[in-house]
Amino acid sequence: MEKHEDWDEFDSFDEIYKAFWTPTEAFAFGDGYTRLGWNPGLSMEVWLVQHTLSFLKTYYFKEYEHSVGQSKTIFNYLVI
Repeated sequence: MEKHEDWDEFDSFDEIYKAFWTPTEAFAFGDGYTRLGWNPGLSMEVWLVQHTLSFLKTYYFKEYEHSVGQSKTIFNYLVI
């Protein structure tokens, strides 16, 4: 994982992550994520990244703290 001090340098979320799913995988993911609270009105990619980061922040913050910096981290952008 590459460390970034200034997350504002990215023009869009697509520069940070990109998903490549087959239609079958997309259906399976969508069905499973719907059961976890996602709905089609939300960007699945943003929802998934937010929930993954929330999990890491809650359970593994010390392990990932060095990768995201000290001052302004991507954890500050969580909306959950």
